Amino acid sequence: MPFETIEVDMYLKDLYDNGMKLFFEYYSMEGRERRKLAYGHNILLWAKRADENSIPIADLLPGVITDSVSLRMSS
Repeated sequence: MPFETIEVDMYLKDLYDNGMKLFFEYYSMEGRERRKLAYGHNILLWAKRADENSIPIADLLPGVITDSVSLRMSS
């Protein structure tokens, strides 16, 4: 259907010093019923460059991100 309502659930699968692995589940919403369409994952890496011409290098996740994730995991 071209204009379905889609719901996406996102879960933290793994947390690393310089990234994280997320797991996703995609659902089509039919009234109050959910029909699973797909699932997938994404691996994120935090990186920085010395300047616009340099190669990205993996870096530690910023504290604001790790603090936020840790807070959500503990609740």
